[in-house]
Amino acid sequence: MKRHFKRHRLIFLIAIGVGLAMLNHLIARWRLTSLKSPALMVAVQNGYHKPICDALSKINQGKQRNGTTFASYQVLGAEKIGPSKVRTYLIAGLQDMVRDGDSIKLGTGSIVPARVDLENGQVLDCDIADGLGMHFAPSVRRIFPDILVEQALKPPSEYLVKIQSDQEKQALTQLGGKKVLWPSYP
Repeated sequence: MKRHFKRHRLIFLIAIGVGLAMLNHLIARWRLTSLKSPALMVAVQNGYHKPICDALSKINQGKQRNGTTFASYQVLGAEKIGPSKVRTYLIAGLQDMVRDGDSIKLGTGSIVPARVDLENGQVLDCDIADGLGMHFAPSVRRIFPDILVEQALKPPSEYLVKIQSDQEKQALTQLGGKKVLWPSYP
């Protein structure tokens, strides 16, 4: 009788373990689906563009070496964290630019992972990853959910054209001039 009971207990414990693993998997998939909600991501990308860019530029002002900082970003994920609060995870492009005659020259710049908390169109908190390249990893793991860390650490080449195009429009509008002198690489 005891042997029979032990066998059932073992089967019961294995079933609980499998059930918990499946539940964790479903929760992770649900979290990824909610983070990648197209409607929320489009709303953040379009509806909150100016306040997010302003907050990112303001953070970079202390680090700026020359010129005016222009910010742009690509949303990697967004989630509701309250009735009117949204947390966004993004790749931000921060570029200093200065007018030189009819053209705009580049100063220092960087592409960094960032997290921005919003409420009713206002930025509540903005956190930019510290480090360079793969040295971002510890701070990205601190500010991003596990499911987006790998995407945030990828080389930003797929976002670069969109980010630079947006920064160019901002610089030409704010600083004037006819063109932005982007470096050309062989």
